[in-house]
Amino acid sequence: LDKACGARLQGANRVERHDNYLRYEQFLAQKWNTTVHHPDFEVPGVGHEAAGLFNSDIAVEKIFPAK
Repeated sequence: LDKACGARLQGANRVERHDNYLRYEQFLAQKWNTTVHHPDFEVPGVGHEAAGLFNSDIAVEKIFPAK
């Protein structure tokens, strides 16, 4: 995790940085009068482990919603 001054301004950890990015994305969408559809979800206990993420029921439901 980047601990440089600029990185710390983005947030203290990855979750804070993620949340701040989504808030900024919505700010820009309002400013530019456009819609942003960026689904947001967490998979508890997975962190950055890709295999755990893509094998989770939560991710499968979000990426491939049932019709």
